[in-house]
Amino acid sequence: MFKLTGKVALVVGGAGYLGTGVSRKLAEQGASIVVADVDLQRTEEVIAGIQALNPPSEAKGIFLDITSQGCVEEIIKRIAEEYGQLHVLVNLAYAVSKASV
Repeated sequence: MFKLTGKVALVVGGAGYLGTGVSRKLAEQGASIVVADVDLQRTEEVIAGIQALNPPSEAKGIFLDITSQGCVEEIIKRIAEEYGQLHVLVNLAYAVSKASV
């Protein structure tokens, strides 16, 4: 495997089934994890699971509504301020709409 020590990973949709597994694997490889999702309760459960498996890994959960441009821009700003840069982006989020394209 590869090591991600000192790297920052953002997992969008990180509280979902796939996102949970991806977040844990990235943490196991040493990355600082930012789990972004609309379900804050589930996000906190994912963070607790990561910290239980990998206490040295930094893990943070944040609210993200991918349908809101302002919310997305705020997340980018926060990551830049808190971590300096982003090394890994995994997008597992989706939105459903009945509107025509």
